[in-house]
Amino acid sequence: MKKGKRGKIFHMGATQENPIGSIDQHVLDASQSDEKTNDLIKDNLAYILSRVNRYAPGASADARENMFSVAQLAFYEAIRTYRVGKGHFYPFADLVIKRRIIDELRRNGKDFEATVSLDEENEDFDEAAPIRSASLKQHEQQSRSEMLAYEIEDFSAQLDKYGISFEMLVKNSPKHAALRQDYARIIDMARGDAEILETIFKKKYYPVGKIAERTKIPRKKVERSRIYVISMLIIVRGDFQYLSEYVPRMRNG
Repeated sequence: MKKGKRGKIFHMGATQENPIGSIDQHVLDASQSDEKTNDLIKDNLAYILSRVNRYAPGASADARENMFSVAQLAFYEAIRTYRVGKGHFYPFADLVIKRRIIDELRRNGKDFEATVSLDEENEDFDEAAPIRSASLKQHEQQSRSEMLAYEIEDFSAQLDKYGISFEMLVKNSPKHAALRQDYARIIDMARGDAEILETIFKKKYYPVGKIAERTKIPRKKVERSRIYVISMLIIVRGDFQYLSEYVPRMRNG
């Protein structure tokens, strides 16, 4: 449970009456109101600061202040973009904050390292810089792994809505270059075709005939592509920063 500043207790877990958990519903309600969103941010300032301490350790006072602002904006973004299908709110918010903090570190990497070093002896700067650089790189790798794990969990939940499991996706992934290229053609066509996307995601139907007609790929091959293509389109349409790297693209030439 979490107790807010007004004494209100939020139950983190789901129940049969409220399967998404009351805090998740509270966030969904807050996302519809600027005032409620701002109140929720104020109630969670300690949590937001804890994320800064975790993902930007060793920062100077100025850098921490900047990262705190970045984290607050990220928390605001998390409230406004949160949906039930993204899992529970706090893991989702943690993911968004991590992404934005790491983006900020990457944009200002040199300045950040210099800021952190202001309190150090000048004679130690050159010796310490590789250590700081290696530490930041290790932190980014660890954060990437954690974020990828969150994305996979979210992705798995999205797949389940279409009766697809990870095992099915692996089994139906193209093993040969020519087949991968054909599937990439289908994905590239579908992602830019509003009618195809609506048929798949709203009508829950894979339009084999239309896909075959528009891509000139044999109908049987299109039929076999269903699980893989739908899975990749879920990634394309979702907020999957790291999983999107695995979506095949058409190669020129």
